[in-house]
Amino acid sequence: EDLIQGKTIQQVCTDLMMDLKNASPSFRKKPIIVGHNIPFDISFLEMMFKICKKDIGTVFANSNGVISHIDTMQLSKLKWIKEKDMKFNLESCCNKAGIEIHDAHNAENDILATKQLLVYHINTMRANEVVHSELKEDRFRDHFQF
Repeated sequence: EDLIQGKTIQQVCTDLMMDLKNASPSFRKKPIIVGHNIPFDISFLEMMFKICKKDIGTVFANSNGVISHIDTMQLSKLKWIKEKDMKFNLESCCNKAGIEIHDAHNAENDILATKQLLVYHINTMRANEVVHSELKEDRFRDHFQF
């Protein structure tokens, strides 16, 4: 029924605030927003809250006034920094990570793909902890000869 009649932006904003309040009744624990190219998504949230005359900070900002977020696009750029001519859109990053994405630009599918991409990056960071420390040591020895 919501799809046929739709919801007003005020109702979406109120529902989001209630869902987050129910998840953390005191609002002491702020959610961390995860997305691919997250500044784009945050700009829509900021506009929605502004239109609804609500303070986005009460819902999302940490004690420093910053909206905590994880951007899988930035993680992908760090991971594949040496890749020439790579596009960093969600579909390209998922393909590079071996994640199947069906019907890209469908909101639910993009959410699932972003979640899988985040898990991929977390797992590869954990798996490469030893490798990174060894690389730092190798670079130090290459530059400073005793």
